[in-house]
Amino acid sequence: MVLQYANNGDLRNYLSNNFPKLNWATKIRMAKEISSGVNFLHSFDVVHRDLHDKNILVHDDRLMITDFGISKSLENSAKSINGGTPAFSDPQYLNNPYTYKRNKSSDIYSLGVLFWELSSGIPPFKKTDPTNIAISVIDGIREAPINGTPVDFVYIYCNAWDGNPELRPKIAEIRNKL
Repeated sequence: MVLQYANNGDLRNYLSNNFPKLNWATKIRMAKEISSGVNFLHSFDVVHRDLHDKNILVHDDRLMITDFGISKSLENSAKSINGGTPAFSDPQYLNNPYTYKRNKSSDIYSLGVLFWELSSGIPPFKKTDPTNIAISVIDGIREAPINGTPVDFVYIYCNAWDGNPELRPKIAEIRNKL
């Protein structure tokens, strides 16, 4: 297997090193690039199942989704307790890892958390004890919007991380609103 080198590392490190100089046009472009990658996967009925800031690589300031180790086609997707980063995981999955089958809506939840991170520059639940993150997500606790974030962007990510998977937008809706 041959993989492209990402000269700016992963999104978490990129934001940590560059956040103060990122304007909203750049952050929205980054959100569009991640959304395009998710749209591509979903167009083939593939669910990533582990979207988070360390699985988004940055090369020449362009974002790429990586780590498809637990990705599955919807047709072949089985229930699984493998993978998932609690701060970015669908609360339905965290609450029922043995019975909940992750789906496109699960990726949308993760995308919402990624968008919040783009607006804040810090990982979600950074101030929360790591052993309590899953409980917080299940209980519906979300990070507060960051002052100065465009209201339309807040609307997009708050809808994406809705606790009810049926209420989350589809990827096409998100792309249209960006």
